[in-house]
Amino acid sequence: MKRVLAVIISVALIATLSLGVSMFVSADDADPTIVVSSETVCQGSTVDVKISLKNNPGIASMKLQVSFPEGLSLVSLGEDTYDGNYVTIDGEPDTESTDVTDWVKYDIADVKGSVFQPEKGTSPVTLNWVSPLENVTGDVTFATLKFKAAENATLGDKDITVTYDAEDVFKLVDGDTPEENVTFKVENGKVTVTDVLKGDVDGDGVVTSDDAILVLYYSLMPDLYTVNQGVDFDGDGDVTSDDAILLLYYSLMPDLYTLN
Repeated sequence: MKRVLAVIISVALIATLSLGVSMFVSADDADPTIVVSSETVCQGSTVDVKISLKNNPGIASMKLQVSFPEGLSLVSLGEDTYDGNYVTIDGEPDTESTDVTDWVKYDIADVKGSVFQPEKGTSPVTLNWVSPLENVTGDVTFATLKFKAAENATLGDKDITVTYDAEDVFKLVDGDTPEENVTFKVENGKVTVTDVLKGDVDGDGVVTSDDAILVLYYSLMPDLYTVNQGVDFDGDGDVTSDDAILLLYYSLMPDLYTLN
């Protein structure tokens, strides 16, 4: 009888401990988090780094500082920036111009989710987003930053870090206090610069149709396949079968086709 009772107590303790661990992990996983992706790029090539919001409880404004080291320059801000409209000097939305030279600061108009464009492409860069009429929730890509590695960039990891002032991230609330700050954890990322041959995504030293096939598989199942460099070869901001096709053409006729 004592042995049976001991077994029951042990099972109960294990179950309680497991529940506690599960609750702890779940609570930690549920924290609002800013996640910066980690990518690989060849010297002289470009790569997209995504800044995502995870477990976003709802925000109406977010101002981030993005820092990166020498050897990387910010080329453009992707058009999928969080619910955003591109704002030019005259205040009209402009979804065509994303070059650094066209980025300006502008007093926000009453449109949902507008982005103040950064003024320069060197570190640090400020991303200033606001939704003046309502909170925006959900796990999303907040911004896609296209970096270019210099031809002579040193090889290795280059940290992409995000910081923010506690007063610069808030949500709208009812009552006497119209705004309430929201705290996000930050998981910083990195860009790894390599001297791998552009297009040689399988690392065998040559660019062949095998590389194109790998890019195709990667575009369809990125969780199952890995590549050793950024593979947005057509520069449209997405990795699709079009990149695989372009790489195939490049592998056959490198004098007629170029890779981004």
